[in-house]
Amino acid sequence: MRIEAHRKTHQLPEPMTFGSFAVSQRSYCEVQVVLEDGRQGRAFTLDRGVDVREIVETIIGPAYQKLPVEDPLESWRRVLRIHSPALSSGAGLRALSLVDLALYDALGQVPRLASTPPVWVIVGYPPTAGADEVREQARSAELAGAAGVKLPVARSVSVTRSRLEAAIEILGPRRVALDLAWSCNDPTEALEYVAGLDLAWVEDPFPPGQAGALTELRRRIDIPLASGDEEGHLYHPDPLTMTLSVDIARMDATCQGGLSRFADAIDRGRTIEVPVSWHMNARWNMAAAEVLGALPWSVEVSAPGSGVDPLAETRPLTAAVADPAGE
Repeated sequence: MRIEAHRKTHQLPEPMTFGSFAVSQRSYCEVQVVLEDGRQGRAFTLDRGVDVREIVETIIGPAYQKLPVEDPLESWRRVLRIHSPALSSGAGLRALSLVDLALYDALGQVPRLASTPPVWVIVGYPPTAGADEVREQARSAELAGAAGVKLPVARSVSVTRSRLEAAIEILGPRRVALDLAWSCNDPTEALEYVAGLDLAWVEDPFPPGQAGALTELRRRIDIPLASGDEEGHLYHPDPLTMTLSVDIARMDATCQGGLSRFADAIDRGRTIEVPVSWHMNARWNMAAAEVLGALPWSVEVSAPGSGVDPLAETRPLTAAVADPAGE
């Protein structure tokens, strides 16, 4: 078996501003697994500015060479046991996730959901787009069959709210969600963005590790609260569900352990006790939902050309909604 990793960087046409910070490029790690008989599999995800490729090449790739490729779950368990300090969280877990997904792909063992879950389209990009543009994006998403849309936080509270109101005007209540992108310092600040709006959910108001602030915010709002997109550790979502901090767990197989993470949890009798809203990477996250054995709260795709996920956006929006696996 050969395992290769490559880093790809996409320079955005213009920086995207989320609250007080700006993103000028998107960088990815893409992993390819080639089996002895020629079968190949690939997986990729945003690397969030860390060179995940090096971890694949120096730690994970050599470890997998000695393991049974036809049993990806057992290989995943053994590599994690051997290198748990490096691979249980952060960039290491992201690297392990990608190798695991690429191996399942090479083996032809990527499951598909028997029924189509609610697909939400990420719109409102760039975050400088005005209310009129958001209306058009929301209308296009609805025509493509989306259950709803999700917008990112914009440069201010007032602009964010006007964009949300524009989307609600097109789609109606409870069909628009807001990603606060870790931009708030406390519950009071988060409330300024969402108070009085009939949203489907609001997600990720604070950086990871603030279960207390999430719990307080959940107590003070009357819309579902979600968190966990980039909780890159194998404890997630237990700290949030056990403390009653969220209504919805945000999950992503490409940075939280791959398919084997969820298969391992099921084998050990562990389940996620709240609804799951899956992050981007629809093909892999729909497969992870199937492994969990429960229809997810939502999966999401990004509109072509938006810049939120440039590699995934190479597929037409209608194809991604109708068949997120791209098959």
